[in-house]
Amino acid sequence: VALGADDPLLFGSRLAGQYATMRAAHDLDDARLAELARMSFRASRAPKDVLDRAFTDIDAWLSAPSP
Repeated sequence: VALGADDPLLFGSRLAGQYATMRAAHDLDDARLAELARMSFRASRAPKDVLDRAFTDIDAWLSAPSP
């Protein structure tokens, strides 16, 4: 599964909202949501430096204390 917001201006979709929906609808924890994000990047054609930065950001989000 890869979540995305194709056209937020037209459809009103927001990526954060899609992750929140997945969390609620499928009872996903932070680790699973982080893996969904990683899978999205792995499936992309982004350059290695972009992927590395994204994975670092995902890991930082996952290790951050919950509010």
